[in-house]
Amino acid sequence: MMVSIYRIIDFSSKYLFELVGLSTDEKPIGKYDNQPIKNGSLFFEMDTSNSFLYDEENSIWRSM
Repeated sequence: MMVSIYRIIDFSSKYLFELVGLSTDEKPIGKYDNQPIKNGSLFFEMDTSNSFLYDEENSIWRSM
């Protein structure tokens, strides 16, 4: 797996991730690096240039 953390934004212990990986990488659900993934976290696929925002309530990545 090639997913890398680009940036973590800390809002009072609520983390927004900016993750970068390949389209073939499994996008993390629920937690990444032992921290909860919050609404608005971003996953960028560097081989396709597709971007996804995390929907915490439904535990899915939504295409932008």
